[in-house]
Amino acid sequence: MACPAKFWEENVVPDAAEHGKNILIRLYKEDPAAQGFFSKYKDTPVSELGNNADVKEQGAVVVKALGELLKLKGQHESQLHAMAESHKNTYKIPVEYFPKIFKITDAYLHEKVGAVYAAIQAAMNVAFDQIADGLKTQYQTV
Repeated sequence: MACPAKFWEENVVPDAAEHGKNILIRLYKEDPAAQGFFSKYKDTPVSELGNNADVKEQGAVVVKALGELLKLKGQHESQLHAMAESHKNTYKIPVEYFPKIFKITDAYLHEKVGAVYAAIQAAMNVAFDQIADGLKTQYQTV
């Protein structure tokens, strides 16, 4: 069976900031309200985010955090609890944004890594769904 964590580590993490930046910018283009959750660049036009160091830094954080969750292969309840707690209570990010960013990540990886991603795409989407479902459950408890 294909291993999402291995794929992520080999194909996404080596350029975490760039991939993460591109995924976040796609999210902001698709849903401009999402950019408002990030005070460091919430007022910066999306067209100027490509060279923004804060977007790259946040993108790297997102990519690395997702990689850590993928390594846990579904055994991530305590990590999701902490993530739900911070994202809901501190950052005020609605849980609906997680499936949205996973959908964007799926499309981005399909475009960027093509055939390599095609071999892992189904397993990756299962992992994304598990994480999104786990976060939804955890959001109800925090």
